[in-house]
Amino acid sequence: MRKSIVFLALFASTPNAWGQWSEPVNLGPNINSSSFEFGHCLTPDEDTIYFASDRPGGKGGYDLWCSWKEKEEWVPARNMDDSINTSWNENSPFLSSDGGVLYFSSTRPYGPGDYDIYSAERKNGVWQMPICLSYPLSTRYSDGWPCLSPDGNQLYFSSDRPGGEGHLDIWMAEKNKGQWVNPINLGDSINQPGWESSPALSPDGNELYFRRDTVTQNRPAAIWHTAKRKEVWQKATKLPSPVNGPEDRVTNPFLSRDGKRFYFNSEREPNFGLTDIFITEHKGGKP
Repeated sequence: MRKSIVFLALFASTPNAWGQWSEPVNLGPNINSSSFEFGHCLTPDEDTIYFASDRPGGKGGYDLWCSWKEKEEWVPARNMDDSINTSWNENSPFLSSDGGVLYFSSTRPYGPGDYDIYSAERKNGVWQMPICLSYPLSTRYSDGWPCLSPDGNQLYFSSDRPGGEGHLDIWMAEKNKGQWVNPINLGDSINQPGWESSPALSPDGNELYFRRDTVTQNRPAAIWHTAKRKEVWQKATKLPSPVNGPEDRVTNPFLSRDGKRFYFNSEREPNFGLTDIFITEHKGGKP
């Protein structure tokens, strides 16, 4: 129970190098509601969005929902139903680059831990029964927030397993002969004594965005960023305005495939509920 509380509590370069971005826009009432919306991902064409919510009409707890665009407008979000959702919690979806596999976290009692990582394949337009990704990804600890590298050979995720820098850290596992092996902690350039979660990669895989909460929780959650130099992740820095604000809790980064649109969660106004999904668009400088 303690790990469930900790994990759910999380859902909920220099600034100039990040470039110029537009004032964030709320995705509107067909996506957001009076409940929590978080942990989103989009298809490469950005015409379909998957996200978690505890709004009425689900199977129980947090469910995965989806919406798609018709005539450039989002249709009212729909529950992904029994093919994905259970009476337990499902959240933090991530879609493979070809759209054929959906990864997500769940507290359903079929895995070894409190939170485990699952995947579901899509065949002939139908999502198949999800399977738990076995050890060393899912353990007796809390493991979740999956994010696949563009080439599909690395899986980034958050875990409170031993060997980390803090309460919840970002880890990375590589695929070897079709199997996920040897997760490594990304180290203190990214992980700190508090909570790091919600990893999201740039389209080339060389930049990492993530959520950080401080140990004391005196400062609101914010989105941080790091980049690779000679295959080494550099010391992370906090993203500037208009994404992070002085008082808003900002979480769940997601960068579009062309690097021109940045999606995130926030409590800021205008807001339809508890946390909503927003978008900001790139205006100039380096994305």
